[in-house]
Amino acid sequence: MNRLLREYVKSCNTCVRSKALRHRPFGLLWPLPIPSKPWGSIAMDFIMDLPTVKTKNSILVVVDRLTKMAHFTPCSKSIIAEETAQSILDGIVRLHGLPEEIVSDRGP
Repeated sequence: MNRLLREYVKSCNTCVRSKALRHRPFGLLWPLPIPSKPWGSIAMDFIMDLPTVKTKNSILVVVDRLTKMAHFTPCSKSIIAEETAQSILDGIVRLHGLPEEIVSDRGP
């Protein structure tokens, strides 16, 4: 009976919506400015935990924020900052020039 009651309360829409919040209010979202030229602002992220092929198990994704054109570079999950920078130089700067800004959700 106890388990049935817990499951009912978890699935009850009214119960879930009327719960008190236990965290601070979320901050405001600040949109990024629109880039002035193609490849002037890029966004980058990793797709991790893929099946291993020739020691590569991740993909570095670099996207131009204006045109949404993307480059996909295979890499390993244990890639370090220097290797990431070299990959950006080889794949992006060589073809499109040095971007004015880079947006990433990773740390510094």
